[in-house]
Amino acid sequence: MLSVVYKIFLLSLIDNLSNYCYIACVGITFNVENIMIDTRCGLKCQGCGWIETDNCGGCIATNGNPFHGECPVAQCCQGKGLLHCGDCNDIPCELLTQYSCDPAHGDTPARARIEQCREWAKLERDIKLKAAELLNNCNQITIASINDSGFPRVCVLSKLKNESFHTAYFSTGLCSEKVKHFIKNPNSSVCYYSGGNSVTLIGKTEIVDDMEIKKEIWQEWLINHFPRGTEDPNYCVLKFTATIATLWIDSEFLTINT
Repeated sequence: MLSVVYKIFLLSLIDNLSNYCYIACVGITFNVENIMIDTRCGLKCQGCGWIETDNCGGCIATNGNPFHGECPVAQCCQGKGLLHCGDCNDIPCELLTQYSCDPAHGDTPARARIEQCREWAKLERDIKLKAAELLNNCNQITIASINDSGFPRVCVLSKLKNESFHTAYFSTGLCSEKVKHFIKNPNSSVCYYSGGNSVTLIGKTEIVDDMEIKKEIWQEWLINHFPRGTEDPNYCVLKFTATIATLWIDSEFLTINT
């Protein structure tokens, strides 16, 4: 069982790292072969003639400066820390509507890019909800710390509590190797998997000192490991919080900053 989980973790971690590099340059892919988010405003770069004639890399790859120069829509989106306009609460704003409905250079049909952004946003929401449900149903998940030699050390822990798909709480002995690792280097990774769906997270792990939280997540079976209950000096609670998430849910693929 451990070997299977370990293999799943490593494969997911490799996928995560490679696709994180990809998102930094191009964007996010869903169902990699078919759907790509490669613009901020909802246009489709695939098949665009400007790619070949003007060597345009798209607004995401060029940091908001495609072939025609700085794009106000892309700059606005990036300034808010959003991947695309569909993630904005103001959609459709006046600026996006102006670009979409421009008589000379707008969409055919009008507002097509606005609807595309809404479609992307809905797809993201659906995948995130399914990922949260996946974590709700996973009792054991893998977590990797970084040892003193700089190598990842993977182990399986029982999840005691989670918040959505990106935050999880565990318990372990205060004197354990993993705790020593997290104190020196909180950088860590978590992976959980079920029924063909998987989530790989990169983030940080912290030691929880708040006694209220430690009491809240206490479960009776932990008495076998910590005879003095929540007051046991060796009772340690870990909280993992993701900064990057790679989700593979129902054959849809998504890499995001959480």
